[in-house]
Amino acid sequence: MKPYQKGTALVILSAIVFGLNPFFARSVYANGGNAWTLTFLSKAIGVPALFLMRRLSGSQSVPLDRTSLKKLLICSLGCAAAPVLLYSSYPYISSGMATTLHFTYPAIVIVSCSLFFRERLTVRQRFCCALCMAGILCFYTPGGDSGGLGIFLALSSGLAYAFYVVYLSKSGLQSIPSLQLVPWLFLFTAVEVLAVSGITGQLDFGLTAAGWAMALLFSILHACVATVAFQMGAKYIGAQSASLLSTFEPLTSVLVGVMLFQEPFSPRDAVGAGCILVSVVLLSCGHKRE
Repeated sequence: MKPYQKGTALVILSAIVFGLNPFFARSVYANGGNAWTLTFLSKAIGVPALFLMRRLSGSQSVPLDRTSLKKLLICSLGCAAAPVLLYSSYPYISSGMATTLHFTYPAIVIVSCSLFFRERLTVRQRFCCALCMAGILCFYTPGGDSGGLGIFLALSSGLAYAFYVVYLSKSGLQSIPSLQLVPWLFLFTAVEVLAVSGITGQLDFGLTAAGWAMALLFSILHACVATVAFQMGAKYIGAQSASLLSTFEPLTSVLVGVMLFQEPFSPRDAVGAGCILVSVVLLSCGHKRE
């Protein structure tokens, strides 16, 4: 298999595994867990697996001083908030809608860079942001309190992830090798989720045996398959092509929701999802061309 084909296959595999998040989340919820428990376990179990993978791979590492660790701590705040918010939205709206709304983060990144770092917006970027906003409006139904809360949580998860992306790009953390960076981010995230959920009483370990099995499988797939596959795939095909292929994630979530959970997916939802996904594709293509 040629390098580009290999990279494409790896990124698509990563996106499909990430797209299965709603299936695992709902399975864990049905067996005594919640969004906080799922996020903590996925990060905590992933930490030793990723550190072991880095050691076995023999990948290079760079010294981490106090400044770098402080930056990692700040960056991990977005990593911690994004999954908790996204997983919390599943009980209120369809998983496909939640994942699609989460994917507004590329547009949020562009607007943030324009506002805070004075980066100029191209015509393509302005159009994509407007298209993304139109897609969000398609999902909004006046008077739907629970649906409105779900939309808010899913959009907030995109905002939190956008913070992570922007800070990672602007702080210089990208100079740290991926197999060294990701385990540290997972570690800080696990500690933060444990601390906040412990104080608020949200963490619940009263899972059934099936719940623990699903949480363990989810954690291994999330850390050792999806995350690593994306990093390896992006190395072969580049970050922009990898971002483009990541749109398989919301598509997978939509299919999982409709086929396994009989979630409603109206023509209006299809239009909204299409607008957001088209905006992501156009943004990725435009950035690659530039």
